[in-house]
Amino acid sequence: MKRFYLLSCALALFVVLTISYSFYFEVTNFTAFSVLAENCEDLFISEYVEGSSNNKAIELYNPTDKAIDLKAGGYLLELYSNGSATAGTTLNFSTLSGTVEIPAYGTYVIANNSANDAIKAIANALSGVTNFNGDDAIVLKKGTQVLDVIGQVGFDPGTEWGSGLTSTQNNTIRRKASIKRGDSNPSDAFDPSVEWDGYAEDNIEDLGKHTSECKPSDPTPICGITLGTATQACQA
Repeated sequence: MKRFYLLSCALALFVVLTISYSFYFEVTNFTAFSVLAENCEDLFISEYVEGSSNNKAIELYNPTDKAIDLKAGGYLLELYSNGSATAGTTLNFSTLSGTVEIPAYGTYVIANNSANDAIKAIANALSGVTNFNGDDAIVLKKGTQVLDVIGQVGFDPGTEWGSGLTSTQNNTIRRKASIKRGDSNPSDAFDPSVEWDGYAEDNIEDLGKHTSECKPSDPTPICGITLGTATQACQA
């Protein structure tokens, strides 16, 4: 009887431990999945050009494997000037004519109306929302949801956020390839050196394209394999 009692206790303990482990495993995996699901999920700002004169532009990046319709999605780009907590200028993509779409892993460039010809040749749209200086915040929204921010809404940094090449005045800053989503908090402190690489004024060599870890790597070519008397040609 005593042996049966001990076996029953051991069995009960085994069942409890198994259920507990399974529950922990499911919760842990669900939590990890939830965090990862936020990456590469929606648009973010991939480049900011604050060049000489009116040579200014904003580049948006689509980190997903499907095209995104800016008009149907209700996307907005807002400009908050000189520490204002209210947007002074808004680009509502639904008001643009024609198709306003970003292909999978593609970009969309909004440039200043008076930018130089080199920038205009790359731009998909021209808008006054790019009449920014180094102390103005830029906010990307989907409806009322904030997707990304450059700067800090409601705060005037003086002349710029950051320092040196990695700052928002008289420079170009590009999102690091490792960044997979935007900053959805418009009120937090902004340090461009954390997520951005800095380049000299009027640098637009990468404007219109973006390198991101969201895009799967191309398969490694297979070539040089000899099958019998024939050598396999390179193929993806």
